[in-house]
Amino acid sequence: MSGFAGIIRLDGRPADAADGARLRSAIAHRGGDANGAWSEGSALLVHAMLQTTPESRAEPQPHVEADIVVAADIRLDASSGDAALVAAAYRRWGADCARHLDGDFAFALFDRATRSLVCARDAFGVKPLVYAHVPGKLFAFASEVRALLALAEVPRDVDEKRIADFLSIHFDDFERTFFRAIRRLPGGCTLTLRDGTPKVTRWWSPEQIRPLPRATDAEYAEGFREHFVRAVRACMRVPDVSQLGAMLSGGLDSSAIACTARDELAGTAPLPVFSWIFSDVPEADEREYQEVVAASGGFTRHVIDSATASFSPWSDLERLLPDGPPYAPNHYLNHGAATIARSLGIRTMLDGLGGDSSISRGGARFVELFVRGRALTLVRELRAFAAVNGGSASRTFVTHVLAPLTPPSAFRLYRAIRRRPQSDGHVRFEPHLSVRSEHIAHLQSPMLAEGLELFDRVMALAGVEGRYPFFDRRLVEYCVSLPADQKLAGGYSRVVARRAMAGVVPDAVRWRNGKGKPGLHIITALRADHATLDDLFLREPDVLAPYIDIDALRDVYRGFLEARSPDLLTAVRLWSAAATGLWLRQLG
Repeated sequence: MSGFAGIIRLDGRPADAADGARLRSAIAHRGGDANGAWSEGSALLVHAMLQTTPESRAEPQPHVEADIVVAADIRLDASSGDAALVAAAYRRWGADCARHLDGDFAFALFDRATRSLVCARDAFGVKPLVYAHVPGKLFAFASEVRALLALAEVPRDVDEKRIADFLSIHFDDFERTFFRAIRRLPGGCTLTLRDGTPKVTRWWSPEQIRPLPRATDAEYAEGFREHFVRAVRACMRVPDVSQLGAMLSGGLDSSAIACTARDELAGTAPLPVFSWIFSDVPEADEREYQEVVAASGGFTRHVIDSATASFSPWSDLERLLPDGPPYAPNHYLNHGAATIARSLGIRTMLDGLGGDSSISRGGARFVELFVRGRALTLVRELRAFAAVNGGSASRTFVTHVLAPLTPPSAFRLYRAIRRRPQSDGHVRFEPHLSVRSEHIAHLQSPMLAEGLELFDRVMALAGVEGRYPFFDRRLVEYCVSLPADQKLAGGYSRVVARRAMAGVVPDAVRWRNGKGKPGLHIITALRADHATLDDLFLREPDVLAPYIDIDALRDVYRGFLEARSPDLLTAVRLWSAAATGLWLRQLG
């Protein structure tokens, strides 16, 4: 993790050194090991380096190479200078160079000969990049929104649609930020700036991936394991193994990463793993599975108990707010783990984020079998799913076949007859008739970008780089290319990964049914420490009044505090309102 920013003036004026100083100050928390600046005429690039790869210690940024200048937050799957590799790729492929790079990256490349700029992000947007275009004046870019706000010429008008979407927990846009003048460059995209005009093009899409030829279950599992081990190994490239740690929730994804990384270390050092347990919310607790993995050996386990930890949804929130309110109140789980890890000298944290989206749980397989008329296979899979997950085959059919295929108008009629409240307007009817279309839709969901960008911000505050093997592009492409029965079969989702992890992940975790629910702890956390909510909702709600019906908000909030078993969605909605209010206050 590093930070970079820059300005290209469009009015012919030279870049201002004072603006460069402001940009460097705004991104300083993302580095700490080294910083640099380069300017020439109307162009200026700055960089703050956190050295998390062996090569980063010997490659200062901005990287200047004859007529090319590169500033990047980058980790490529190559044992060479990352910024130099970007420059080499540009020399060979021009602005299309991003598709030839493997790893996590966001970069800005200035071509001194043509006075043009190329910016790009990795396929999923693991590394962030935002920009502001003020026609005729400047084009500015940075790792974080706060850096662009440091420039006087970038307007600070808030985007009211983004606020409305945030408050309604509705995310369907890859580009909006909470400021109208500032946009996100979507993952898998390249931006070129020539003659003062920016143009965004997409260089990667999961729709381009072709299905694999038919093979055996064992061959598919072997292929998955090969790609997965390579992805984990690539994410383990650090200057010193003592700087590497991993999250361990107890689920299949984090366990597979931790166990694979341990095996890659081959006994040279135990791998530090960080686990949250929830003594005050037993239904969120996964320590049973964490302990099984830890007992398999090769780990140093660090446990954080929600009942005694000092971290909460409010922890360091004011430091997150300059870029906009964070949507997930459970962000403090990663922030807490990263803060403890950094105190132990760890700079890089492996994380299982993205397993469901990258591999796919294959939930649309029942619909796919139904619409294709494969009745015998459908019955067999319904019975297997019911046996593994509980219930009956007929109920599974209703839930996983009839319900997805039922038009929303029928649900509205049913709710009206039963006098049940209508679902929110932002819920859309999007049935997937195949596992492939469902898989691609999940990979194209703006929620992935939201999550990755929030995790980046949270980890940056702790001085730790998060790395996510499940967002390795080649691994994802392999998973998308698999047939449906490798994603759901015999009652188990992500079955190809379960088979592939034989002998790596303990069977009790490899074949565990269901997932943990650590998010449930936010209900307890918000109810236990609700002074901020009281202040915002009951005493001084004026800042929220333009966006929310305050009387309705207060009714929901009182019900949340008084309910015996409040629901998670209500907690998230209240958090969204509170985070928005605190952000608006900070804006002044």
